[in-house]
Amino acid sequence: MQNCTRGTSCRLGGTLSVAVACVPRLAHCSSVSPVRCFSMGLRRGRSAYWAFNLVANFAYSRHSLIGEDVMHRVAERESALMHSVDATDGEAAKILVTQGHAAAVKFLTNFSVTTADNVVDEWVQLFAELFVTYRDGLIVSPGGAPVHPKDQPPPPNCDSPGYSNAWTARIIADTNDHYRLPTHAPCTSAAHNATVCQGHTATKIRLLNRL
Repeated sequence: MQNCTRGTSCRLGGTLSVAVACVPRLAHCSSVSPVRCFSMGLRRGRSAYWAFNLVANFAYSRHSLIGEDVMHRVAERESALMHSVDATDGEAAKILVTQGHAAAVKFLTNFSVTTADNVVDEWVQLFAELFVTYRDGLIVSPGGAPVHPKDQPPPPNCDSPGYSNAWTARIIADTNDHYRLPTHAPCTSAAHNATVCQGHTATKIRLLNRL
């Protein structure tokens, strides 16, 4: 989408904003240098392809939770970019008058490249934050400050939201009584526990012998 609401932007080529895979991207059309992080086939270093797909594919696994966080970050970043464009256009207008067209284009090119690199770096960090927060099917949050300054920080809070009622109903419909818990009370006698332990030990030994 080209934006030519400002006279300076139109004279220098406007801005190009694109939303792909829930990722904010923005560059001035007058940019004369390629944005390397968006290069196709980039496999190492700062790569938009890998950064954005890390976040997107991780969000697919629990989109009802993770997707909401991702979209919130996208909206937040896009809003910040729009304000940056306004400020950059104002500065480019001054450079255009005082230093000429080439200097203004160079200034906007630097803005485009730097902005793209910063978004990619932010998305790499976002993946790390999401991975820690939603690992192992949990929702993890900081455990708070230690009681005493010399104490170790407490462990994080780990909430297990479980599956939705709709998913549980589907599993029951598909498997009937396969996962139904027994209604009788489990045996807790010492003899029973010893038998169970012996069985577990024998299974582990068989597995180790296969290595």
